[in-house]
Amino acid sequence: MAQTKAPAISWLLAGNKAKDLSQAAREGVSPRALERLAETGGLSRQELAGALGVSIRTLDRHKQKGSRLGASESDRAVRLAHVLNHAFDVFGNRESVADWLHGKIRALGHRRPVEFLDTHAGITEVDHILGRIDHGIIG
Repeated sequence: MAQTKAPAISWLLAGNKAKDLSQAAREGVSPRALERLAETGGLSRQELAGALGVSIRTLDRHKQKGSRLGASESDRAVRLAHVLNHAFDVFGNRESVADWLHGKIRALGHRRPVEFLDTHAGITEVDHILGRIDHGIIG
């Protein structure tokens, strides 16, 4: 997998004995890795919690206890990391990624990509748009 050097994926694997993302999802993502993931996309705690399908209180509880997320939430974190890495590849830096995620996009009905990160279908749609931008199809 060539993208494992991208920041979001690297942070999910950091501090984890997992050799790949599927194993990392099964073993659980750490609270610190989630913070770094959110930083990549300029995501607020509320946006991160929504993307993972958990409450802010749940994120806080994991942080206080130092416990990892469950497999389902960790799998959502892996999917989020993939789309953030794609955005990083397309835009080149965190600031541009955050600006794009929080800006209104015509291809999404003038909604913000960050609003689509809470479902697999939404993440897929955002990733598809990033692919089109990367290939010069839309701007």
